[in-house]
Amino acid sequence: MSDERGREYYIHRKGRKRVVSFSQLKKLFNGILEYLDKNDYLWQAMTLWGPDIPAFFLKEIQMEEIWPFERYLPKYNETTLFSVMEVIHDYVSKPVTKGRRRIMHDFDNEEGQSYYRSKINEMLSLYWYTIRDTDGIETLKAFEMSADGRIHEKIKEGFEDLPAKMHSTSDPESIDDKIRYAVSQFTRYGAKLEERKDAVRTLGDVLEFLKKKGIKMPKADDRDLFKILNKFSIRHHEPTQKGDYTHEVWYEFAFYLFLASINVLLRFKKSNED
Repeated sequence: MSDERGREYYIHRKGRKRVVSFSQLKKLFNGILEYLDKNDYLWQAMTLWGPDIPAFFLKEIQMEEIWPFERYLPKYNETTLFSVMEVIHDYVSKPVTKGRRRIMHDFDNEEGQSYYRSKINEMLSLYWYTIRDTDGIETLKAFEMSADGRIHEKIKEGFEDLPAKMHSTSDPESIDDKIRYAVSQFTRYGAKLEERKDAVRTLGDVLEFLKKKGIKMPKADDRDLFKILNKFSIRHHEPTQKGDYTHEVWYEFAFYLFLASINVLLRFKKSNED
């Protein structure tokens, strides 16, 4: 893996992974904060936060010991850090200039947020780790900030572009909106098991809807797909259903299987329409 200029340095050619620890991630974030402050990207934000900034953060994210950043940032845990990153996104703004002259009290929120997201995602691309469940199965955790300024888990490698590649349909309420909801629900930072199950179930609803419209896989594949959906405690609760499996791993498998299947079916649908 090379840096953003396409260079791979000696340490990486020797096998060193491009990864930072959580304490190093906080140091990188502190560097971003210092740049934003020095270049007045937080000037408007701090005006809006008011004279009692600790009280502002208490109201917004129900957390104390957030401000001043330079004092409390080293103590942040992952949840606190990501929450603060999101709050700053909502308020950061770029000072407007004309030529070399700064226009006082004029800020561009959209440009400021876009710049901030790019820097946060550069930083987050270096922060990832694996967790091991009670069955000894490892899961990779990696994160990014989306266009709405929310941090979520990255979609697994190989599936990253899948949601964007899906064709818009003539029935957004039954297809497009449900896919967006499912992806957001499944990848949301801190998503609970039931929320992930709900995301998988929502994709199952899309598959069911497409099937009723006559858009389905070949017979054997379609049967296997709905067997997974209906026999593994995803949608129904019946005595014959299977439940003795690692849900976290199973939901992840089902989510990506259903997402990829929907993509194929929508491509079939579009080619038939064309």
